[in-house]
Amino acid sequence: LMLSITDAEGDFLNYEVDITSIKLERVGGSEVEVVPESSRIDFAQYVEMTEFFTAATLPSGHYKSVTLTLDYSNAQIKVENAEGNAVDATVVDENGDAITQTEVSMSLSESGYLRIFPGLPSFLTLDFDLESSHIVDMTLDPVQATLDPVVVADTSLEDPKPHLLRGILKTVDTEDSTMLIDLRPFRFKQGRFGSAYALVDENTYYDINGESLTGDAGLTALAELPVNTAILVTGEVSISQRQFVATHVVAGSSLPWGDRDIISGNVIARDGEILTVRGATVVRS
Repeated sequence: LMLSITDAEGDFLNYEVDITSIKLERVGGSEVEVVPESSRIDFAQYVEMTEFFTAATLPSGHYKSVTLTLDYSNAQIKVENAEGNAVDATVVDENGDAITQTEVSMSLSESGYLRIFPGLPSFLTLDFDLESSHIVDMTLDPVQATLDPVVVADTSLEDPKPHLLRGILKTVDTEDSTMLIDLRPFRFKQGRFGSAYALVDENTYYDINGESLTGDAGLTALAELPVNTAILVTGEVSISQRQFVATHVVAGSSLPWGDRDIISGNVIARDGEILTVRGATVVRS
């Protein structure tokens, strides 16, 4: 199973919470946990992109429901006020009490069951719709966002966003035009999130150690990289072929990973070489 995380468009600048569990229930009643460890995610960063979260080997069969557990104990959530500034928000329930943990259960229709078979990857995307899930009261201090979670579990990917696969490179097969990547989602530097294959073709664009390449030259340069080189791949999921096809590969020193600081957020102004970033998150090297 290739499990991905995304978010429908909303007004949150920052929405960092911990995913502590994702359980799948099989027809017949048995449950399988697919989250290897508690993982902190900023859902607001995934409006235009879907990131592969984990690759898990599951017992064969049909799965009829998904249960997602979110932990808000150390959440960092920001919204934009009328003056255009980022302000902190507290997530509360319908009684106005701060939420520490919540479970969201999703039933799959029989036609949309997640089907797991030997040798064939299956895909599941969880879409946490932040805008539909909250009523935000900007008149309070701190701002309160009342939560009534709306999460969609999608097995068909009929209208998928671009997918992102992040991790460390294990092997490259130049004959089959594939690479095997150990997943490190959301810039996690450690953890066991499984491995995934990505297929490249003549249209794949490469940015490797500061050099731009395409086609066979790019694949050859990729194959020459050391094992465990940091890599980030964007592309599309082909459901008919049950494959992830890479459109852009960034690897080596071209990828800010362990030796640089990262600032993510919304760029609202630029003056020469100076950027102004709203709702910024700083990730230290």
